[in-house]
Amino acid sequence: ASLQIEFSTQASQVDESIEPDEPAAVAARRLACAKAAAVAVQHPQAVIVASDTCMQVDGRIAGKPADRKHAVRMLKSWAGCRAAVCTALCVVGSRGSISLLRSGWIDFAACQDEQIEAYLAASPGALQAEGALSINEAGALLCRAIGEDEPGTIAGLPMISLCRMLAEQRIKLP
Repeated sequence: ASLQIEFSTQASQVDESIEPDEPAAVAARRLACAKAAAVAVQHPQAVIVASDTCMQVDGRIAGKPADRKHAVRMLKSWAGCRAAVCTALCVVGSRGSISLLRSGWIDFAACQDEQIEAYLAASPGALQAEGALSINEAGALLCRAIGEDEPGTIAGLPMISLCRMLAEQRIKLP
């Protein structure tokens, strides 16, 4: 919406399971490309944008929480930890397919149970977010600091790269 171009969204129905010992960067790129390919088959004339974000804490990919209790356990266990974040973008269109990877990090704050519960209550997207952290909602409340090589990496959509990739597909941008 911020690019002022018309678009629609469609879930890819891709299995987002992580392979054993799969590095976060490899998983993010694999999943973004699989999502784009799945939707492109259904819409061969469209330009398809797909992304995937993986967060790695203590050498393990966090994944999405199974439920609210799992989200609370995840967020509590990361107090004071640094998480590595990888976001992959894949764009498929008439001019071919291109993918890229951006990275960042999150330093989690030490939060009380009440803060985590308040965050989850204020962030309906948290249960569908990698690591239960929806930075676009109230996720910043759980962070001490974040760093990213490009704006939007932590949120899951690196906008500078997306603009370049869309321009390569001859999408007219403002």
